[in-house]
This record gives sequence, structure tokens and C-alpha cells, in this order.
Amino acid sequence: MPPAAIPLSDDQLFDWFRSGSSITDDDVPLIVKSIEYHEDRLDSLNIQISSILDPAPLPIERSSGFCGLSFGRKAKKTPDEPAELKQLHALQDASHVSLYILDSALAPIRRLPPEILSEIFRFCLPNTRFHRPSPSRAPLLLTQVCCSWRKICISTPSLWTSLEIGKAGSKSRNAPQEHSAMGDIVPALVNTWFSRAGDCPLSFSVQENNLLIKEVAQTLERYGSRWLHLKIHAPKAIGMLLHSKIDYRNLESLEVQVVEELEDAAIDELSAALLKAPRFHHFVWDNAGRRASGIELPWERLTRLTLNGGVEIDRCLTIITNLKEITHLTFQHIMISTTAVANLKVTLPELTSLVICSEFPLGVFVFEAITAPRLKELVINLKTWPHDSIMGFLRRSKCPLESLNLYFARVTEPELVECLECVQSTLKEFTVQGAGGHERIFTDSLLARLSYQDNPNVLCPHVVVIALYQCIECTTGRFAEMISSRLSPPYRSAAGNSEHQELAPLRVVEMYDEEADFQGVKDLRSLGLILKLYSFRTRRELPMQPEELDRLRRLKEEGLVLRVYHATTGHFGEADY
Repeated sequence: MPPAAIPLSDDQLFDWFRSGSSITDDDVPLIVKSIEYHEDRLDSLNIQISSILDPAPLPIERSSGFCGLSFGRKAKKTPDEPAELKQLHALQDASHVSLYILDSALAPIRRLPPEILSEIFRFCLPNTRFHRPSPSRAPLLLTQVCCSWRKICISTPSLWTSLEIGKAGSKSRNAPQEHSAMGDIVPALVNTWFSRAGDCPLSFSVQENNLLIKEVAQTLERYGSRWLHLKIHAPKAIGMLLHSKIDYRNLESLEVQVVEELEDAAIDELSAALLKAPRFHHFVWDNAGRRASGIELPWERLTRLTLNGGVEIDRCLTIITNLKEITHLTFQHIMISTTAVANLKVTLPELTSLVICSEFPLGVFVFEAITAPRLKELVINLKTWPHDSIMGFLRRSKCPLESLNLYFARVTEPELVECLECVQSTLKEFTVQGAGGHERIFTDSLLARLSYQDNPNVLCPHVVVIALYQCIECTTGRFAEMISSRLSPPYRSAAGNSEHQELAPLRVVEMYDEEADFQGVKDLRSLGLILKLYSFRTRRELPMQPEELDRLRRLKEEGLVLRVYHATTGHFGEADY
């Protein structure tokens, strides 16, 4: 190929990419011309290489014959020239690299304006409230792609508004040195991260030992007016950091986990600060102690409230009467009151999730006091079972309950059947955790009510998730038969000829690995059942099979909701898979 000037060199391309400039329509002809140059060059190089590797036939010379006959003889072959071939291959490789770079320059994403790329990057962020820095996740991952993306990322404030700082240091022999190193790294990380957020509201989650770093503790005060969401695992030493002198004008949610009980003065300061926060509506209080807390909040504005600490029953009811906008409510440790309990009646019109836990026989007061017409999730963790009060609550509320979860309650089989019958028209999942030493209530009789086979009036026809722990006492194989009958139930025909009611296919079963019929249920995985197992000894979830995880994720995309309850914190919400 005759020599020709290269329209666009690799160095020029790299300089172009490093500048962060976008490819415009005016740039395209030059890039296309460069691609054509390298394609023509490759064609020429291929011909030259082929001529060396597979040369044309050499001319035939005539020599004296034998017995008067002449015969042909090939000319002597010219020796190979490896140096020349090596040089041609090097040129060929260089053109392939140049073509790869040029093709990438024409990729549609390189022609997107920075403001469009910036918006796309926002959808790459983790789907969590607080973002833990990681080079394998956005936004840090996006900054490693190229100079252009790094420049756009750093200049997009909305990518840097959320930060989670985990525990610093460790229990190793090098813990003091590690903690000292983190004392240098963490403040720099926090300052750099939030400096890129411009004037946007901020979300911050921080563990206790990082709060002992002076600079990080000062961060809470420096950005006071910009906090949107805060989550603090707080040692007693920083009890006064959230004080009333800070302007929390944008604060909407606060989660506080207290390792030690805070002093009354610290609680008063926290109360004063939150009462002045005009947008505050979500509070989680995880108190390690059981002493009743006198914290005061703008109850009438709260939409979510979790109190995992001692709350006397009279104060609990007083708080409930002021919760006008509440949607999610958890009382994890209701205590006996030192004063008489008032006979209150209150309707919570927006309440959709309710968690009630107490070691004392106090549930009767809560369920007789409230009416919740929109309730969808109910968790009851009580050592006693106030059956009449709970049934009165359900019948009075007429709520579209989808998730019923009973933990350690001494409920009998007839009482559970009555409860399920009351809510079965909307119920999609139920959990029963048996109480130690109490009779197991899932007998052959109840399993027959739940089985579809030969039962036109099956109990809870819309349930797709069943979780049973230490509550099954049945004939061998009976539990697995009930599960099998609900996996692929027949549906009513369009003409309504089937005598059976329409039944949703069962999707998920949760149980301990030492429950009755465990092996029989395990075999139903081949029919599409997703089985979530927990170790009976450790109470930890066991790894799921990859194909089950894939099915679970697909079902989640189709609308299936799996919820998890943490008995120690009172947290109840959707599980992530």
C-alpha cells in the first residue's frame, strides 16, 4: 500500500478521551476516515503476509534427461525472511488496536451529552438509603471507567449525597494501629465525599467507634442543616452530639442505636432538637437497656416509629392517640405501667404495618384500643394470646391484611383457625413460630384444612408464602402432602364448572432443617417450590441453591414480597435477595 498520512493517530484519540470531550457530529467523518484507513491498511498487510507464507509457484527449469527424456526441476526456494514477517505482524496488531479504539469512539454512549450520562449514573447507585464506599459499586466504580466518566461523576452532586461508614479497627493485635490509620482515612473520606455533594441534602450512617474520631463527630454538627437521613450507632460518649442548638431544618429520619442507656439530659437534648425539626417524620430508637425512656417527639407528624426500648403501657397508649399520620408502628418492649391504664379508643387511618411485642400480658390493652382499617402487615410477639381482643381488633378493623406473623404466642389450633378464617380473603403469607413447651398446633386436622386435595373450601386460598417453626405435629408425610397439593392447583374454568375455589400456587416455604417432614418438603424443590431453610441449632439462614435464588428473584420482579422480622430489634420489612 502506498504511504499515506493517518487521519487520526492513537495519541490524538487518547488525548481526546482524556480531555473528557464528547463526540459530536462534526467529529464523526474524521473517525470514519481513520477507520477506513486502517481497514485498507489491514487488507494490504494481509496480502503481504500471505505472499510470504504461501508464495506463488516457482518457474520450472529443464535439465538433461534420462534415457533420452528430459524432466522438470523446481528452482531453488528463496530463504524466509522472519524479520520482515515479524514487522508486518506488528503493523497488523497496531491497526487492530487502532480500529478497536476508533470503534469505541463511535459507541453511542460516547455521544451522549454529560447531563444525560449524569442522569443515567444516578440509576446505577445502590438501592439502599445509605451507600457504603466500594470500588465495585457506584459511584466509585463509575469513576474508574475513563477520564470523561470520572469528570462527570465528580461534578454530579446527587451521586455523593449518601454515605455509610462501618466499624473501624478490629480485634486483632494490630487494632490500635488500625484504628489510628482509620482516624486519618475516615475524616478525609467523609470530607471528600460530601464536598462533592454541592448544596444537596445529605444522608449519613456511622458506627460508634468512628464517632469517637473527633473530625467525624464534628461532621454531624457542621452539616446539621443539610441532614436528610441519619443513622447513628451511638456510644454513650456522644449522647450530646445531637443537641438542640443544631438546625435540623431538612432532617426527615433518624435511627439511633444506643449501646448504653443515655442519661436523661442527653434524651432531653435529643427531644428538643427533633421537636424543632419541621420535616421530621421517621424515628427508630434501638435502646440496649429496658428502662422506660421519656423521649418526646412530634408524634402528630410521624409516619414511621420504632421504639425498641422500654415503654410503659399507659405511655404506649398515650403515644398511639397522637399518631395521626402513622403508617408503620413498632413497640418492641411494652412494660407494665405504674399508673392505671386508661380505656382509650383510637383509629389509625393510615396504619399499614404494626409490630407488638411484650413479655407481659399487655397485648389486650393495645388491641382493644386501636382500629386500623388499612392494616396489611401484623406481627404479634406475645408470651400470652389475648384471643378475644385480637379477634375483636381484626373484625372491627376489617383490614386487608396480607401478612400475619405470630411469634412465641400460646395460641391453640382452634384459635389460629378462627384467626386465619377472619383474614383469609386477603392473606398472602403467614408465619407461626411455636412457643417452647407449648403444644404444636399444626396437626393433621389443620393441615387438612390447608390442603387443596379433595377440599373445595381450602383455608387461606391466596397464601403464597408459609413459614412454620417448631409448631408442626403431624403424621409422617402429611405436611409435605399439604405443600404438594398447593404447588400446582387446578383453577376454575371460565365457565365456572370446577367445584374448587381459585387457589394461588404456593411459592415459598420457610422452616428449620430439623422439622417434621423436612426431607419430604425438600424433595418438592423439583416441582418448583422455593425452600428457605434455617439451622435449628444456630437459627441462621442456610445457603439457598442457585436455581432457587434465580426463581426467587424472578418472583420478586413479578411482585412477590418476602418479609423478615428481627426479634431483638423489632425490625420488620422486605428481605433483599
